[in-house]
Amino acid sequence: MNLPPATRLASGVTRTERHAGRRPVLSGGRVRVGLGIGWSTDMAQLREMAAAAGRDPAAMEVVVRANIYVTPRALGADRWIFSGSLDQVKADIDAVRALGVQEVFFDPTFSPDGETADLFLACMARIRKLC
Repeated sequence: MNLPPATRLASGVTRTERHAGRRPVLSGGRVRVGLGIGWSTDMAQLREMAAAAGRDPAAMEVVVRANIYVTPRALGADRWIFSGSLDQVKADIDAVRALGVQEVFFDPTFSPDGETADLFLACMARIRKLC
């Protein structure tokens, strides 16, 4: 796999307002697997930012974009989140759900499964079974 270097989500986050009175849009960064402390901290910071902006953190919905990369065999501990075997991807889905993420948007475009429409649809069908 030829993937760009990882950065912590919190360190590269930028905040912009789409429209007055609407939720802030957060963008930037990638997160390596190891969801425990890192993602918990990022989610806490996200909720703190919402509160500081005068929003109710409990009412905030969090959507994660998952650039999935499914492999036939499990990958090592240094793998990217949502990459590896179907079991590893399933564990990542479960981990972000446990953190309070309401929706995960799966995108295999930049993996071998994104090379053709048929491969893309087959990958999405496999992922759907995991959810």
